[in-house]
Amino acid sequence: MENGEKKNRYLKTGIIIIFCLLLLLLLIFNFFIYHLINNKPKEVSVNLENKEKITTDIVLSGDNITYLYRNQEYKEPGFSAINSKNQDITSNVKVESNIDINTPGEYEVKYSVGEENKVKIRKVIVRKSKLLKNGEKSNNSLPVLMYHYFYDRKKGEIGKNANWMEISKFEEQLKYLLDNDYYFPSWKEVEDFVEQKIDLPKKSVVITMDDGNKSIYKLAIPLLDKYKVPATAFIITKKFNTKNLRKYKNSTINFESHTDNMHRAGGNIGHGGIFTALSVNEGTKDLKTSIEKLGGNSNALAYPYGDVTDTTIKAAKNAGFRVAFTTENSKVKPGMNKYRLPRVRMSVGVSIKSFKRFL
Repeated sequence: MENGEKKNRYLKTGIIIIFCLLLLLLLIFNFFIYHLINNKPKEVSVNLENKEKITTDIVLSGDNITYLYRNQEYKEPGFSAINSKNQDITSNVKVESNIDINTPGEYEVKYSVGEENKVKIRKVIVRKSKLLKNGEKSNNSLPVLMYHYFYDRKKGEIGKNANWMEISKFEEQLKYLLDNDYYFPSWKEVEDFVEQKIDLPKKSVVITMDDGNKSIYKLAIPLLDKYKVPATAFIITKKFNTKNLRKYKNSTINFESHTDNMHRAGGNIGHGGIFTALSVNEGTKDLKTSIEKLGGNSNALAYPYGDVTDTTIKAAKNAGFRVAFTTENSKVKPGMNKYRLPRVRMSVGVSIKSFKRFL
């Protein structure tokens, strides 16, 4: 009897233990399920259209560099702005500038727009040349120096004729121009000066070299680059290696036309150059060929041997040159025929004292 009661007690105890264990497991399971459900990452609704980053772009009309004369009003070349949603937001562009048209120097026009503050810059350079207004006239003149060839005495070289300049003399002249604050106008400025639109600084000068002899590349250009003095080489393009356009792209030298194939005999006027014996159409065709070989440069022309007639002038105009030069020994003055301009001949034996007088 006692044994039977003990077995019943053990059985009840076992059942209770098992029940408690099952209850504990159930509680653990429920606890796990509860936290699994409540800690599930919530789905976030994202409005992609609202979160998309909107970008903007500003486009400047005209050139990124604008040149002004002193006293010349700055006229905005124009600009536009559009965002990545293809919306025109030009009216939102903020324009700021610090230009002083009375003071030569380099200035900026700043354009900004958009949340990311997109910015574009236009550079404005106010030249030393002054815009003439209200009947103003210039009393200045401009020496356009005409060099040809160079030699180096230190290397035992000698000049073959009066057109040869010893390179140390040339360097001395460059130093003098820089030390005395001479201004080197562009060809556009020369044209406007002749047409009496502007007045150049009293101390202005233009440096030119004729024919494109190898001594220019070997001796003159390295000095021009050293002193950062701009100059023009008038090139006979039939003999010109167009690779020089790339080679000297960042140089201070500018290549202009001395014609393509008209620097040769064949005429009966002046020094006998063939240009004066050709028709207007023939001359124009040659000049346009030279312009093409020079990468489109058509600012200035040097007539071969300095020979000029009404026919050569018409050809120069038809080809699109701004100005053209003879070999007449004189300075350029306002009101002259811009297709018949003189130059100051530079030759062997020119002392620095003589050089100063030429200016």
